[in-house]
Amino acid sequence: MSKILEINTVADCTNAVGRLMMSLVAELRAQGHGCYVATGRGDFTYVDYRIGNKLGVYNHYLWSRINDSQGMHSRSATRGLVKYFKDVNPDVVHLHNLHGHYLNIELLLNTLAQWGGRVVMTMHDLWWLTGHCTQFDHNGCLPWEENCRDCSHNDDEYPLSLVSQAERNLNNKRELLNSIRNQLVIVVPTRWMQRSLEQSYLQGVDCRVIPNGVDTKIFHLPQAGAERSGLLCVAARWSKSKMLDKIVKLSGETDMAITVVGDLMGNKIDTRRIKHIRHLSPSELAVLYQRSAVLVNPTQVESYGMVTVEGLSCGVPVVVNSHCGASVELMRNGGGVIADPDDLSLGVEKILMGDFEPLLTPPPSLDDMCTAYLEVLGC
Repeated sequence: MSKILEINTVADCTNAVGRLMMSLVAELRAQGHGCYVATGRGDFTYVDYRIGNKLGVYNHYLWSRINDSQGMHSRSATRGLVKYFKDVNPDVVHLHNLHGHYLNIELLLNTLAQWGGRVVMTMHDLWWLTGHCTQFDHNGCLPWEENCRDCSHNDDEYPLSLVSQAERNLNNKRELLNSIRNQLVIVVPTRWMQRSLEQSYLQGVDCRVIPNGVDTKIFHLPQAGAERSGLLCVAARWSKSKMLDKIVKLSGETDMAITVVGDLMGNKIDTRRIKHIRHLSPSELAVLYQRSAVLVNPTQVESYGMVTVEGLSCGVPVVVNSHCGASVELMRNGGGVIADPDDLSLGVEKILMGDFEPLLTPPPSLDDMCTAYLEVLGC
């Protein structure tokens, strides 16, 4: 049996990445493997090692905010993680999100390079391909061509910063990942992301596509004959790239009831036209999917699109943004309409008229995802 060390920002099941990681951890442990979880933030109930503390996270955030240095602080916290890593002596290290103001990436990756063992990195976004942002296609950037020179997105893209050091940061990330490229396997959830890696400095690194799995015990088709009505729009946080403004525009173009789920992050909506629900449990959200006539996902930036696949698993047809590469890729399997973000009402109308391809195959389940990961991890 193998020993695997999982490292991520959080292990919370309320967070999409944390939920996926803990599903994999449960499967590994069920099969008798030793699986150890190290995180730096959130709920530590199911965590084996806590990386640093709140004060360290705040300090990291402050310096990152001042000088665009995400991942360059938390040295003391990371030294503690390195000691834990040596105590566990894993066969495989599985890295998830290393951004989030809790870890020093140079100290960790230098340690892994000296160790020389197998490293699996799941890229849940494209932070490693840029000098700052977690995504870049919506900005019209090509980091591998421009090397993030003259970046102007430091003040409007996570992680926020007062200045831009994007070119320095990208050079640093390139050097660090190249130091472990011979021991590295990268996993991404979409072929769209895989194509981006193939054009970057990571060209030639072993890269596998494993779609994020849906928990089909929760997200499944309703009983036959169930009635559906209204439009549903879901995001954990309605940041700028989620394009809530397009939903507000849509509310003036349709008589259908619209429900928006998620943190509005200070955005204003007309509650006479749009019903807002700040938070729902997964099971409560599944009921909404099952009762809605159309799911509208206008996001411009998506690594995969769990909202879309959860909706498809519950049988609700989806309207997605034609400018979002990951969403367009999902729709190649049918189940909805690709629409211009300024004309979402046309996409809704097509679905109500039945003018769309039906879903060809169900989205991958958590079991499918875990089986694929077991192979990559060598378990």
